[in-house]
Amino acid sequence: MSEPFAAQIASLNLHCFRNFVAGELKFGAAQNLLIGPNGAGKTNLLEAVHLLSTTRSFRGAKDAEMVMSGHSAAKLQCEAGLDRLELRIPSHGRRTAAINGSEVGRVSELMGRMPSVCFSTADMDVVRGEPSDQRRFLDVELSQQRPQYLRWFTVFNSALRQRNALLKAIRGGTEPRSSLPVWNRELAESSSCIRAARIEYLNELSELADRFHQELSLGAESLEIEYLYADESSDADSFVMHLDRCESQDIAAGFTTIGAHRDRVAIRISGREAKSFASQGQQRTAVLAIKLAQVEQWKAAKRVVPILLLDDIFSDLDQERRKRVLAVSGGLGQVVITATDLGSVESALSGGAKVFRVQNGKVEATCGED
Repeated sequence: MSEPFAAQIASLNLHCFRNFVAGELKFGAAQNLLIGPNGAGKTNLLEAVHLLSTTRSFRGAKDAEMVMSGHSAAKLQCEAGLDRLELRIPSHGRRTAAINGSEVGRVSELMGRMPSVCFSTADMDVVRGEPSDQRRFLDVELSQQRPQYLRWFTVFNSALRQRNALLKAIRGGTEPRSSLPVWNRELAESSSCIRAARIEYLNELSELADRFHQELSLGAESLEIEYLYADESSDADSFVMHLDRCESQDIAAGFTTIGAHRDRVAIRISGREAKSFASQGQQRTAVLAIKLAQVEQWKAAKRVVPILLLDDIFSDLDQERRKRVLAVSGGLGQVVITATDLGSVESALSGGAKVFRVQNGKVEATCGED
């Protein structure tokens, strides 16, 4: 079997994005370390790469927040393999995207061209946040990796909005209950597809994440990930039956109380719920293990090694775990890491590492491969 294709970003160009008026960054093929004080713009660079990869800000930022003050739009460009990707983000209005100089009809066509896996402080919500944060994590990853998932997800959200609007209208007496079955069926079928994909993905991820977690914790801890339904439906037909049973409750509430939009993920460290019992360092190690597992899952499922983006990974980690993260991630393909201090991690960098200094929206390569 041939070696997996390694996704790589060769260069990144920014115009009026966050605190970067203009700038170009040429990445190395292995580890890339962005060093600078807080507020210098390190995370902005990772956010730009993630936007070109997924069309989403991992900070959950609104478009206007990403455009430099006083300007009408931000423009992001990158060279990735044989593709030249471009995303234009206006402060008001619709985004546009181009691939190899030709504008595409939908911005979502960028997805999958330059796959990436990102860890940021926001990803700690996978362990300690709400079920909605866990579902968002799954939806972003599966939408990148499986185009059919994005289609199911779009159908599901549309059906959910339509059914919720209908429930309110029935409650208000302007629509009959007989209008519900068509939306029940569409919601049930798309919900079942989404759930099946999420479960399959998490089953693969759990085993890999446990392996990485044991590496990072030097065998001291295990990690388990489990997908939990918010109801007892096993397939589309049983879900329709549950919707029928919940009909009066849903009408009274004015929204759909069961389905894939209510499910959650349980993450356990050595058998105990990580959200309630793990320390901050243990939680961070768990999320890092999940992110490293995502890279391996991409390799197994798609024969692709995604770019690994690691933002502020060293907080709450002792020196030994920092070294383990760098050692493990150094063998996974192209990695971009942010840190405030080079000295604490320099000895653990791989031989081909490239180091950049970031200061006040400007970036300069200081050492590493050309």
